[in-house]
Amino acid sequence: MATGVNGASAYLLLNIGRREESPALEANYRHIFTDVMTSIGGVVRLLLAPVTGWLIFDLILAILIALNFLWEGWRIIRAPVDGLMDVSLSDHDVQVGSSAIEANFGSALEYHNPTVL
Repeated sequence: MATGVNGASAYLLLNIGRREESPALEANYRHIFTDVMTSIGGVVRLLLAPVTGWLIFDLILAILIALNFLWEGWRIIRAPVDGLMDVSLSDHDVQVGSSAIEANFGSALEYHNPTVL
């Protein structure tokens, strides 16, 4: 039952986080959803290995759960790290910004080319 409640909470956090553009809520979604997947994986491990007699299921699912931890952990820290690092804008964003500056200020304002470091 707790897994179901956590799954519903994670779903709500994801939707609200995306709607509000909140990295904190999306990170919390990933954290809770990882707990949900771990619980489901643990139950599947406990059921499949003894029922099938294939003990390899336990190992495979444990590895998949660990890989899921690593993947979701990376996704949680990637956005804040990108915000701290010097990441360039997309070509489209550079063009939009340059056009806005040129349209509003013309030759009264100088700026350097943001694509050249």
